[in-house]
Amino acid sequence: EAGISQRHGVARADEKKILHISPTASRVSESDLQIFSAGLSTPPASTTKYVPGVRPATSTATPSNVVEQLGTTDLPENWACYLAFNAVFMNESTFKSIKPEEREALLTWVRTGGWLTLYGSTEPKKETLMLGTLQRQVENPLHQKMTENANGWMKNQVLWKSKVNEGAGMPYPIKKGQGTTSALVVAAIFCIVAGPGNYLYCRRKKSIHLLLYTLPSLSILFCLLIAAQFVLSKGLSRTGNSVSLTLLDEATNSGITLSKHVFYSGLYPLRGFHFNAQTALYFPHPDEERSRGYGNKRSFVMDVSQDQHLKNGLFVPNTTFDYMTVLPFKTRERLVLDEAALTVMNGFEKVITQLLLKVGDQYYEARDIQPGAKVTLTSYTPTAGADPSLCQKFAKAFLDQAGSQYLRDQEKFCSPTFSSSRVQYMMQLSAPLASAEPGIVFSAGSKTCNLLIGSIGETK
Repeated sequence: EAGISQRHGVARADEKKILHISPTASRVSESDLQIFSAGLSTPPASTTKYVPGVRPATSTATPSNVVEQLGTTDLPENWACYLAFNAVFMNESTFKSIKPEEREALLTWVRTGGWLTLYGSTEPKKETLMLGTLQRQVENPLHQKMTENANGWMKNQVLWKSKVNEGAGMPYPIKKGQGTTSALVVAAIFCIVAGPGNYLYCRRKKSIHLLLYTLPSLSILFCLLIAAQFVLSKGLSRTGNSVSLTLLDEATNSGITLSKHVFYSGLYPLRGFHFNAQTALYFPHPDEERSRGYGNKRSFVMDVSQDQHLKNGLFVPNTTFDYMTVLPFKTRERLVLDEAALTVMNGFEKVITQLLLKVGDQYYEARDIQPGAKVTLTSYTPTAGADPSLCQKFAKAFLDQAGSQYLRDQEKFCSPTFSSSRVQYMMQLSAPLASAEPGIVFSAGSKTCNLLIGSIGETK
């Protein structure tokens, strides 16, 4: 129902943009839906839906089929089930009566960029929950004639969706073709050794007939050498780079990690790719498959009986494979600030390599903070120039050119999330959080950039 599957968040390729959740007896009539839809001056623009494990499908909605209605029984407990919709409408009393797991899934979707309207409220209010919007109002919006310009939810698009198709978004690409030169060298040596070298050796021994034995033997030997060289340089190597940006709200113990990964290997991974069941997976647009060397998205196999197991397809050996993962999570990890003593304690399980902290209008920095360690902050004076935001200051002070450019491109994620918080911080971690999952273990030497921006819930 409503084109969603509770287990995996699979959406069908329909045109619905708004989900109305209500008991069957309280569903909005078709006539009211027609009045509501008539207020849309133009059909909603064609959009591309990205849902976990499903080939993206493009669909165009018309005013008559914008809304899908869903009952309150068997609501999904996976936030990704709501990714097919721009907005969800629901009576506030119904929202309070559903199961806690179902309510948390809905709120998680909001925190990742969704729009939830709760009608029947006594106090109209609009608030921001991390990347999303929670709106309370008296009237059911479906009982009114709405205009497109009057509703932010109609144009609401999860911010990170717009980044899925941008191939230039990975700041640390992989160089293809590792091992090609050495393979050519081995082949050239074979031509010399098995040809003139082998002939001259047999002639010197005055046993030309030995060529019947030495040539096949050398051929087999060099074939094994080339195969071993390929396996060692390409086949067994799982080269990959990742860059992750985590948003952490300490007040609610909620976080979201948005990660971009690029992977290269000469062979398809024997065990495939494994992702958390709550992870949203995004792959390049299907129109770019052939030009960028991707496999056919119609033929891939994804096992969702436990986690999300990509068994085959999508990735093609000897091509770079870039993809994006989004995973919301709950955590007690945090940065503990003693504002009076100007000290911070690292409450994360990873080493904080760089930290920039904003307290009111003052900035402070610290470096190389071990897990559980407490350090004294030092005052940070921004360099001259127009870098008003915390992200821009951090990028300028601590990141290389590629990482700095990437963070500037992603700043729209960060700026509105904690803009009202008095104490904000940004840091780079020595290793990725568990939520920045690439789905596979990369070989040693892979590059990662692990950024985190958050707000401190309370200070000493």
